[in-house]
Order: sequence, then C-alpha cells, then structure tokens
Amino acid sequence: FINRPVMTVLLSLAALVFGIFTYKSMPVNDLPGVDYPVIQVTVSYPGADPTIMGANVASPLEQQFMQIPGIELVTSRNSFGATQVVLQFSMNKSIDAAATDVQSAIQRAMGNLPSDLPSPPSFSKDNPNDEPIYVIAVMSKNYTSGDLYDYAFSEVSQRISMVEGVSKVDVYGAPRSVRIEVDVDKLANLGYNTSDLQNVLSRSTNMTGVGNLNGPSSQFVLFPNTQLSTAKDYENLVVGYKNGAPIFLSEIAKAVNEIQFNTLNLSFWNRELNPGAEYASVAMGVRKRADGNAI
Repeated sequence: FINRPVMTVLLSLAALVFGIFTYKSMPVNDLPGVDYPVIQVTVSYPGADPTIMGANVASPLEQQFMQIPGIELVTSRNSFGATQVVLQFSMNKSIDAAATDVQSAIQRAMGNLPSDLPSPPSFSKDNPNDEPIYVIAVMSKNYTSGDLYDYAFSEVSQRISMVEGVSKVDVYGAPRSVRIEVDVDKLANLGYNTSDLQNVLSRSTNMTGVGNLNGPSSQFVLFPNTQLSTAKDYENLVVGYKNGAPIFLSEIAKAVNEIQFNTLNLSFWNRELNPGAEYASVAMGVRKRADGNAI
C-alpha cells in the first residue's frame, strides 16, 4: 500500500462509495418487528375463583420464575379455574434454554401448588399476544361439537404440531362431558349432601389397575369397567344406601350429555354450505414459535 499509493486511494474510495450506497439502502423502521423469546405457562384448577388462582397457583410459580437468569417480564392473568403466566426473556436468551429453565422452575414450585390439581402446569413456546397465523374450521352435520373437538384435538392438532416452526395449536371448542343436575331436596331427604355426591362421582370414574389373575397354566389381566363416559352410564351409579337398599343416581339427579362449556358458541360462514342446515363446528388456531422460525 505504501509503494502503490494510487491503488490504495482507489480501494479506499471504492469501499467508501459502496459503504455510502449500502447505508442508504438499509431499511429503517421506527417500530421494528422483534420477536422476544416468550413462554406461556397455563394451569387448570376447575372450580377455583380468580383470587384462589392468584394466591395458591400464580404466586408460587412467579416466585420460582423470577429466579430464572435472563427473565425480563413476568405477567399473569387469573380467571375462573385457570391461570396464565407469560414469561418474556432477553434477546440473547435461547428459547430452548429458557424452556429448560421454566420446566425446572415448575418442578420446584410443585410442592407449593394445590395437591389436587387435575394436571401439572404446562408451557408452550409462543406469545399469547400474537394472533394465530392460520385458522382452520372443522364442521359437520352428522357429528356433535364434542365429537369434533375430540377429533380436532387428538388427530388434526397433533399432526400440525409436528410441523417445523409450529409452537402450539389452540382448539377453540369444548370436549364432551356429562352434566349432573342434582335435586338437592331429594338428596337431603336421603341424608346426603353435595360433597358426598361429588366424592362418589370422583371415585366412580377413575381408571385404575386391579392386577391380574393367575391360573395353573395361564395368566389373565383384569380390565375393570369403571370408566363412565355417557349419561346413561351415570344413571345406574349407586351413590349410597338407605335401609339396606341402594340409591341410584337417577333417583336424585338427572345426567345429560353435553360439552364442558355449554355457553360456548362458534359460527362460521361458507358460501358452499347449505344455509338452512345446522352444523356443529370447532376451530384450530396455529401459532408459530416465539423465536421466529418459519413454518
């Protein structure tokens, strides 16, 4: 460069010209789209009001989440029977490393959570504030909303969740359930209360192993028929005894086949459908991973 000053000047001018041209062509945005590593933790506790969810569920989890390195923001929302905690990490935090830390924090908090939670807290690598990038509607004239929910949850959403870049598939609907409408006067006249009935119902629907039967030359596995799934199955359930005679559920209550959230209503419009027909429907919202991977 010292022996050839002319070439040195030309190379410097070329770098300067191309640098100015590149700088002017750079995109500038006052509000750039930045995807922070975000993890959503959800907890279900049926029957608990928002105050109980905040004190007994959200607070123990938040105490453990605040100890995770790289955490920047923790927000929680408590509703009837559910808690949602959103964790936002710094940009230099890997979403996979954050998921491992969140799993460890949940395990540490399990000792302070209610012992009767139906399932442990679950988490997903998505931002709940982002809208689903794809919505799929499932409709049928021959199946109920509960049947469609089971199909969408167990079949379709599981396949879509395996696609690269998909974080979570939300199924907008409600699973099948059996609603028990109790006549409290008849129940009180028999000497029972609603807590006794609740205990009987919880014991009657447990899938538990009962062992096997050993014979001289063969062995048989016992499959107990203890899982009740329809309203007709509940009608013959024995809830107690009076004067040695069994008391069946049909004598004090009415069992109805419904969905868990019977006030939920989903409506879709499609010009190819028959306007006069009634269609049961559910929807699925596909969310992308919080680290911005393409789908």
